[in-house]
Amino acid sequence: MTFVFDNTWPPSFAKALDALNKNHSIKHLRVDLKYKGDTKDPIWLRDFKDKYVIIVTGDFNLLINQHEQKLVLESGCTYFVFRRSFTQLKLWEQFKRLINVWPEIKKLAEKHREKAIFIVPLRGTKIKRLI
Repeated sequence: MTFVFDNTWPPSFAKALDALNKNHSIKHLRVDLKYKGDTKDPIWLRDFKDKYVIIVTGDFNLLINQHEQKLVLESGCTYFVFRRSFTQLKLWEQFKRLINVWPEIKKLAEKHREKAIFIVPLRGTKIKRLI
């Protein structure tokens, strides 16, 4: 399975998880997949339309902006979307939170190998399936 971290995440987070997860490929949009930091969501969302990857994002607006929401729903990807206030946490708090929920993200990604959207809470490890 391939996990792709979007530009809401520092590349170092993806690199650290990649080093710890030998059974999964973990990529970062900007560093590993060569998308510029200011690449608009519709561009990279369209590029993943026919590829099955698991997108990990801190961009809750993907579910609010109607155009981006349509692209998300049309893709065959699985999305783990962290709550809106997540990006307002300090960097170390974000990393701590990601590490705490990572086992559950992997478990759900392996269990649901079809299109799905999950919401990752700010507290706790109960990840809720939206679609």
